[in-house]
Amino acid sequence: DARIETLRDGVRALAERPATELEGMARAGWEHARRHHTKETFAAGARDVMERLVDGRWRDVPPPQSLDEVWPGGVPDPEAR
Repeated sequence: DARIETLRDGVRALAERPATELEGMARAGWEHARRHHTKETFAAGARDVMERLVDGRWRDVPPPQSLDEVWPGGVPDPEAR
């Protein structure tokens, strides 16, 4: 839901959380990024995309049907502590 009201309500709800909870969420996000978004992972993905573009295999890849296909392992739950 990309309505302005939805975004506003989400920001307000986030702003009402205790600082310690926000710190934990920030730390969890940082740890996830450090684990999953490494130079090696990026390089492998970039190489794969370039190879598929060069040899035409990009046409053989069906579009993702769910976010789980885009983000293996699932999107981190912001409510998890």
